[in-house]
Amino acid sequence: MLEPHVPEDVVKAVLDPERPSNDPVVRTVQLLMSGFGYDFYDARNVARANDLLVRAKARELLAEAARALARLEHAFRDAFVPPATREQPLPPADVLQTLRSTARFVQRIDDTAARIAALETPATDAIWFRVRTESALLERLVAFDVDLVVAANDLAATVAALDVDALHGGRSEPLVQGIARIEHALAERAALLTIPTR
Repeated sequence: MLEPHVPEDVVKAVLDPERPSNDPVVRTVQLLMSGFGYDFYDARNVARANDLLVRAKARELLAEAARALARLEHAFRDAFVPPATREQPLPPADVLQTLRSTARFVQRIDDTAARIAALETPATDAIWFRVRTESALLERLVAFDVDLVVAANDLAATVAALDVDALHGGRSEPLVQGIARIEHALAERAALLTIPTR
């Protein structure tokens, strides 16, 4: 089993910048890890990193749902769009409506994933800190983003359960509800950042 060559007391000093050290290497590493007031191991920074990870998972699930729905749209075209003829150059009106509706759903899911990628987190400045307890707010944001992951996972499962007959039958209400649930969660998250917390 491999063991690190750095003594344990040096490791503890590196992880705790408040512990003084006479070793110039340790001081350099401490500066790198906590320079300009940033501490990688600070609970608030861990919460920010967790928030990014959770949102990345939500985007991944939405991308999966969009790809599955796009594949289903192609399968629907193969099954229900007849070859163009002089008498009927365009597909039947109900088929066209389904194709347009499905394309809108795919775009809406993609747009929602983009919104999640652009979600804001509290600024790290003194003005924010006067009206907020940053660590508590970040924990609440992570909780909201976990809700986003659950909703995105449910939407991906809904899409996976669809087939071309469901699209042709116009049974898209579960999709509407799934996307609306995510959009509602996004609105609640945005509202949280407008409320002072102490």
